[in-house]
Amino acid sequence: MLCGQLAEGEASSGAPAPPERADDLLWDPDQVDDDVLALMFIACHPVLAPEARVALTLRAVAGLASEEIARAFLVPVPTVQARITRA
Repeated sequence: MLCGQLAEGEASSGAPAPPERADDLLWDPDQVDDDVLALMFIACHPVLAPEARVALTLRAVAGLASEEIARAFLVPVPTVQARITRA
């Protein structure tokens, strides 16, 4: 079986279950700060290359470091830093 696929009859992939109550969430999904929303729109602008969009989103919205993004893309860290800077 491939990683991430559920076996027949399985209800969960092993990920933690969502909280039962909305009070248990770390942040309110119905209230997004204007700054975060603006960053999401900027990072998704169609004029940017797809690689730059993803790298910028991971940095600005998710807060990942260049090293983590580079590992995900399988490229050198300076390449990711250049994509983010250009974007």
